Amino acid sequence: MAYTIEELQEKARELADMVGNEIVDGYLPLELLEMTADALKEDYRQIVQAAEDIREEEKAIEKLR
Repeated sequence: MAYTIEELQEKARELADMVGNEIVDGYLPLELLEMTADALKEDYRQIVQAAEDIREEEKAIEKLR
């Protein structure tokens, strides 16, 4: 299922709210939220890189056909 940018932004905000609520409800330190954000940013960077690699591989395959 493909999502629109707006739907993805809404889902991202919902996830951020859930994480924020867990931090507040659990009295967890703000540093944990920062570490979580950093981990998510790194995961995102890796996903974007993998998608770019896949696109390049697909282009190379198409050239071989």
